[in-house]
Amino acid sequence: LFHPEESGTGNPDGLGALSKCRHSKKSLLALLAVGKYGHHGEHSNARKLAADVLNAMDDPEVRVVSGLSFSDYVAQTCSARWAVVVSGTFTPTFSISEAIQAGALPIFVVGEGTMSAEGTPRMSTSLGSDMGRVLMEAETRRLESAMPFYDEGIRFSSFGVIVSAANVSLIKAALALPPERIEAMQAALDGVRERFTPQGTFDYMQRRMSAASPRPSATAPAAAWELGPTAQAEWACGAGQRNARAS
Repeated sequence: LFHPEESGTGNPDGLGALSKCRHSKKSLLALLAVGKYGHHGEHSNARKLAADVLNAMDDPEVRVVSGLSFSDYVAQTCSARWAVVVSGTFTPTFSISEAIQAGALPIFVVGEGTMSAEGTPRMSTSLGSDMGRVLMEAETRRLESAMPFYDEGIRFSSFGVIVSAANVSLIKAALALPPERIEAMQAALDGVRERFTPQGTFDYMQRRMSAASPRPSATAPAAAWELGPTAQAEWACGAGQRNARAS
């Protein structure tokens, strides 16, 4: 789903304006545009919880904003390395497409009532940064099967992070990822940008509705390039294996 500004039918140029800046210098570490806390009903708690985590970091490179005009929102998103986006009326959310077009890696915070996030157990994040990263990656893999294009082999974990509102403090683990991991995620982001557009979405709908297309399996996702279990700890291929990049 896209707003008129994002689809390019409004003024300003929407997703086109965002995509023009995708390779611009990223001066912000993270950005969250909170909108209205009560706008999305019961699961709007995720919006406030995410804002609380970022504000508590007291970092000038981490910014929480609200009430922006679309042009100001474009400027802010284009300057961010990470864009924290929150589930709302629909899952996932149009803000993910906006972040991707602007070249910002998405951190998707899932509120109660969406994407099987109900009853998510809280994880202890007081065990150090390494454990926080492991927990963050485990939560992303648990939830990414509900994300767009998963049935076609696209893995959200290759270019973004998903955390539940119950474990929203794991945002900090994403912001602490090493530069080499960030570089790999940005390369993967470039590879999926065209899918997260109105045309890419429409093409996907046609493929899904085609009588010749097999129904996606919930247990057997399409084959894709992925790191083996032993490689995921270092985000690199094992010794003696071909060092294939995400691109």
